[in-house]
Amino acid sequence: MTQTRTSRSSPSRGSRASPAPARPSGAAAQLRARWNTLQPRERLLLGGGGALLALTLAWLLLLSPALNVLATAPAQIERFERQKQRMQALAADAATLREQASAVPEDRGAAVQATARVVLGDRANLTLGGEQIVARIERVRGDELMSWLSQVRSNARLTPDESSLEADAAGLWKGSVTFRLPPEAR
Repeated sequence: MTQTRTSRSSPSRGSRASPAPARPSGAAAQLRARWNTLQPRERLLLGGGGALLALTLAWLLLLSPALNVLATAPAQIERFERQKQRMQALAADAATLREQASAVPEDRGAAVQATARVVLGDRANLTLGGEQIVARIERVRGDELMSWLSQVRSNARLTPDESSLEADAAGLWKGSVTFRLPPEAR
């Protein structure tokens, strides 16, 4: 009796076993099977619908926002230019005030009196006391009062310490405004 040996662990030299092709599993396999059962007309309609859906999503997610930015960009640029010009004007004002801060008038009381004479005329009466200046005003329009206070601030470098003002029915102001002098100006 002759014995033949067969080895199960290694294949013969001439033939190699090739692995089976990977088959999709799960949901992908089910979709592929379903697609293959569709008629050509149905495949065409589903493909067209998918393409339409892809175009719609591309429009909504990519193109529409980009076109929106392009449409609003000129207005935003104009708004930013206006803001830039305003900021430059404010910077120039700040530089001017910094320069003026070094040029504080020697006699702040005289500066307040001169400003009151020019803006308010005889409707203001100023009293200079050691550390304060009291201005009593009568029948002054609001815009004149604002202008005078602004000029006192820029010319004499003073701001009101306290005020007691009332407006009458005609919109004219009366009362008093007190400015406290800084120690170096007393």
